Amino acid sequence: MKRAVSLWLLDKVDPPTESFIDGMLAEALPKTGKTSVILLVSGHPARPNKPYRYGRAICVPRLLTRRHVARFLNFPLACWLLVRLRRRMSRQGRRCAWLVRNEPVYLAAAVCARRKDTPVIYQQSFPHDDFCRNPVKRGVARLILRSCRRGVNGLLAVSPLGLRRLSGQFPDAVKGAVIPLLAPSPALTNPLPAPTPHSPCECVYIGTHEPARQLDVVLEGVRQAVAEGVDVRATFIGGHPDDVTRLRRSPGVSSLEAQDRLRFVSPSPRAQLLEQLPAFDVGLSLIPPTDIFRESSPTKLTEYLGAGLTVLASSGIPLQEQFVTESGAGELVRFDPAAIAVGLGQLATETQRCHASRRRAARDYALRQLTYDQHVDALLDWVGDDQN
Repeated sequence: MKRAVSLWLLDKVDPPTESFIDGMLAEALPKTGKTSVILLVSGHPARPNKPYRYGRAICVPRLLTRRHVARFLNFPLACWLLVRLRRRMSRQGRRCAWLVRNEPVYLAAAVCARRKDTPVIYQQSFPHDDFCRNPVKRGVARLILRSCRRGVNGLLAVSPLGLRRLSGQFPDAVKGAVIPLLAPSPALTNPLPAPTPHSPCECVYIGTHEPARQLDVVLEGVRQAVAEGVDVRATFIGGHPDDVTRLRRSPGVSSLEAQDRLRFVSPSPRAQLLEQLPAFDVGLSLIPPTDIFRESSPTKLTEYLGAGLTVLASSGIPLQEQFVTESGAGELVRFDPAAIAVGLGQLATETQRCHASRRRAARDYALRQLTYDQHVDALLDWVGDDQN
């Protein structure tokens, strides 16, 4: 029996480190033994452009960087690569499926280079065509997606709201599936350390600090909690220096840093962050419920749960509300400073008494509901299983 081939055109630069890629494409999907996975990504100037093993997948860093005119030069290059790989797989008697993540130019190439027996699946993890700041890019992206609507067989989204929106854009797609952005299984395998109450309660936020995240609201919530006597310290990891400088101008931030109640930490490799997470008590997944984020899949929330952290999460994000409610591992609060301060006070008090039950609930839910292995069948249904 020859394995099918799942070929992914990804909106990533080599190496393509990301939760869905690491957990699903380079691990769970090829682990089934029913399909080989090839990842087509943009090459990095400091890395060789030769194919190499990436987890259980093969990474081919042959595409151009997705900037300026090179973005559109990727159209003929991707077409050429797809046709070349398709012919090679055809000679081997192997079935192919082409899956495109986010990039409209790659989708156009897949639709143009496809054969009738080659399914094309489009995955969108973020609605760039709706929220790109550049109106020209936004218009071009929408035009390309409209031109491809009849050539897409299946849709992948990270939330039910995202799938509903995509289904409106691609009404001819016959299949659709929701696969949230989750923590890779290896991050869940180590046993949790014994809970050790901290003083102060250690909270962590990991992610971008860009203005759209409205972290000034979260920082004000921390300031109010500390002013009310809550024994808490918040660590914010992953901010760009310009964003950190901007946030330090928010009222009370310099005072919090001087009291060692607030820390800004530079970005670290993702694997290193996952190892560090169990040392914290509370994971902060506080996201403004704006249109740009409502259909999001909160990756860091699933990583907090996988690390056994109690979580403080904002309401208004449907998938986030579902995970927190079903797990029983944290609290949902409104995205405003007063509510955040109250939530911090409640969890800090609970943590300093005993938070073993919350930690167990978080890890148990992650192992039971938040692994990519549980979503593999949706992809295999598209890729197929070659019996020749």
